[in-house]
Amino acid sequence: MCTAQTGGGAATHSGTEYQNRVAAWVAVRILAEQAATPLWDFAAPTTLDFLRCETLEPVDDSLIGASNSGHVFLQAKHSISFGTTPDSELAGVIDQFVRQFHAHPVVNRQPSWDRPLDKNVDRLVLATSSGSSARVRVGLPTILNRIRTLAPNQPIDASAVSQDEQEVLGILKDHVTRSWKSSASSRR
Repeated sequence: MCTAQTGGGAATHSGTEYQNRVAAWVAVRILAEQAATPLWDFAAPTTLDFLRCETLEPVDDSLIGASNSGHVFLQAKHSISFGTTPDSELAGVIDQFVRQFHAHPVVNRQPSWDRPLDKNVDRLVLATSSGSSARVRVGLPTILNRIRTLAPNQPIDASAVSQDEQEVLGILKDHVTRSWKSSASSRR
């Protein structure tokens, strides 16, 4: 029996309840098979095939397998603010994404997700609710979608067109750079 105390209380309960609701939503999508519209810009007729929760991956809330041989590494946060500091919850999520990117450098290993991420079939997803900041719900996805469509010679800064988007992108770049450097130094 484990007697260790963990953080907890109402916030933890709310977070795990939301995580469970997201997992249930994914499970329904799995059961719907091709009757469900593909998520996360997967091409039709991609379906979701399996769901693992509380994994040992850096992005640990849910691991979802897709019929295109891709994987979705999902972090669920009921509400999250657009934290600008290195110790913010958003910085923690970005750190998990960076560590997931670096987690499996070897090709052709088992299980199926034990390989480098492939931008064509894999996704890193932050699932959140309307309780999150508009910068997280609207600004961040808008910028990230623009980054995905930039031409190879376009700078990432071209993805932010307004002053607010430039601030969001700057903070995002700071979080990614800090996590990338930390991850690189720990792999040495």
